[in-house]
Amino acid sequence: MKTDRMNRNRKMSLLNFSDLIFNTHSPSILDKLTMITLLPVLFSCVKTDDIGSWNVSPKSREYETDVCFTKGETGLKTLDLFTFEAGPLAHLDAYMRTDRWDGDAVTMMSGQGEKILFACANGQCDRYDWAAISSVSSLDGIHADLEKERRHELLMTATGRTMAGNGKPCCLELRPLTCEVRLRSIRCDFTGRPYQGEKLKDVSVYLTNVNAQCSITADGMTMPTRIVNQGGLSEEDMDAFREPGLLYRKIDEDIGDIATRPDISLLCYPNASEEESPGSPFTRLVIEGTVEGETYWWPVDINRSRDGSGTEEGLYRNCSYVYDIVIRRKGSDDPDTALKIEDIEIEMKVLPWKEKDGYSVGF
Repeated sequence: MKTDRMNRNRKMSLLNFSDLIFNTHSPSILDKLTMITLLPVLFSCVKTDDIGSWNVSPKSREYETDVCFTKGETGLKTLDLFTFEAGPLAHLDAYMRTDRWDGDAVTMMSGQGEKILFACANGQCDRYDWAAISSVSSLDGIHADLEKERRHELLMTATGRTMAGNGKPCCLELRPLTCEVRLRSIRCDFTGRPYQGEKLKDVSVYLTNVNAQCSITADGMTMPTRIVNQGGLSEEDMDAFREPGLLYRKIDEDIGDIATRPDISLLCYPNASEEESPGSPFTRLVIEGTVEGETYWWPVDINRSRDGSGTEEGLYRNCSYVYDIVIRRKGSDDPDTALKIEDIEIEMKVLPWKEKDGYSVGF
C-alpha cells in the first residue's frame, strides 16, 4: 500500500516537472536549470511502447494533429518531431521521438493554435542531444556529419505549419540534406593522339573538396562548413566514414571508345560557394586512371560553368547532378589541377533527386 502511494506521488511529481520544462514561455526558469539536472528528469517521464516515445506534458498538450509524410526511396529508422509556437520567438511547444518508425502517419500532441512543425528522420542525435532545443532558431545549431550518413538511411528533414486542434492532418515532405553526383556514362576518344586506341585502366571515381558538415536546417545556397578530401583523396578522411562508398568507387572494367555505363552514385553535402578560395573550394568529381601505364586525373568542378555565367552554380541539397563524360586526351598530373576544355567533353543534367525531368548543360 505504501509502495503504491509512493509510486503515485512520484508519477505526479514527474508530470508536474514535465509541465515546467515544456512551458517554454518561462525562459527565466529554464535558464536556472543546468543540463545535468534537467536531462534525467526530462527523459524519465517518457511513455514508451512498440511504436516510439513521447515527450509531452499531458496537462498542457491536449490537442492532436495527425502528421503524414512523403519521402524519397531511402529507408527509415527514427523520427524526431517538434512543434513550435508560430509567434515571433517560435518557442518550443512539444517534442516526440519514435525509435522504430515505418513511415506511417503519427499523432502529435501539442497546445492549441498555429504551430510550426519540424521533422528529422534518421537523425544523428539521440533523444538527449535534442534537450537544448528551445525554439526554431536553436535548430540551426544542430549539425549533421557526412561520415555518419548511411546511403539507405539518409538524414532527412521537413518543415511546415498547421493549426493544432482543427482536426485536419498535416503532410510534410522529407528531403535529404545530401545531394547526389552520378557518373552515368564514360568513354575515351583519343582520335588523332599518339596513343589512339589505348584504354583507360585502373579507374576510380571520387569526390574532392567535399563539404562534410551541414546544419539540419540548411536550404538554398549553403556554404561549406568542414572540408574533407581537400585537394585530393585522403585515406585519413575516408577512414572516418561509416560508408566510404559515399565518396569513392572503383570501375572494374577498362574504359575504351565504347561508352561504359557504371551509373556510379556519390553523395555529399551542399556547397554553393560563389567564388573558390582555400576555405571554400569547389567540390569536384575526379576520375583517376592510367593511360600507357601512367596515372592521370580528370577533375571536374561540379555544376560550374567554365565562364562563370551559369545560374545557381554549385551543389544544392536534394538535387542530382548527372554526368556523361568523354575523355579526349591524357589528364592532369594531380587531382586538383583544372582541365583544359579540349581535354574532356562533359554533359551534365541537374535533376530533382529520384525524378526524371531536368535540364542539360553542355561544356
